[in-house]
Amino acid sequence: MYGPYCSNRILAKVLVGLLLIQSGGFAVVQGLRSVVGVYRPSWTGHPGFAVSGFLESASMVTVVVFAVWIHRSAKNAWLFNGLRFRLPREPGRPLQVMEDSPGWCVGWYFVPLVMFWKPYQSMREIFQSSALGQPQPGWLLPVWWALWVLNLLSGEQDWEVKSVHLRAVLHASPSGLFLALSLVAAHLVLCLTRMQQDSAALLTARLESEAAAGAEAVAPLRLSGSARSIDQLER
Repeated sequence: MYGPYCSNRILAKVLVGLLLIQSGGFAVVQGLRSVVGVYRPSWTGHPGFAVSGFLESASMVTVVVFAVWIHRSAKNAWLFNGLRFRLPREPGRPLQVMEDSPGWCVGWYFVPLVMFWKPYQSMREIFQSSALGQPQPGWLLPVWWALWVLNLLSGEQDWEVKSVHLRAVLHASPSGLFLALSLVAAHLVLCLTRMQQDSAALLTARLESEAAAGAEAVAPLRLSGSARSIDQLER
């Protein structure tokens, strides 16, 4: 329905690099802000304020790359679902069916209220549809989503407390939360990308085997060329 398999190996590396650079930059800036807050009441005139603004602007690039990665991963998940129906059913293993389109897998992140649970559901569908026997880390999705929601709720607070030391800690806490979220998100990106690569290779081998055996279930399937690699896998 959504086209051929899209390898996300390069895109995943770019996204992970952006996440680590951005989160590291925010951690340094927020730590500096906390130290500055102990000695001076205003952060606006400090040089680090300009760096913080630049990082916030650059974060839009990370958002765009992350959205593209989700969209391509969702397309792959839909493809895997379609190919599974052309293979013999594995005993005791129900077929996972994608419900959200690739567009909505991205769009849910920008819809008020539903953004607190729908993106998690769509990401879980992508993981379940992409797994062909590979073990899935049970902790990864819940931890990633818990950190995501906490990061949304934390926001940018103007803490009105008398103790400058406590104010410094409170200012630094969102940075630590964002750093943890970025590390878990980077692991999620690499995990799903690797899972889809393995599934594409496995499906290619199984479909070629079924086609060579003359199985009727895969007769209508069209493969690009000899389909020897996962990059040549088509719907």
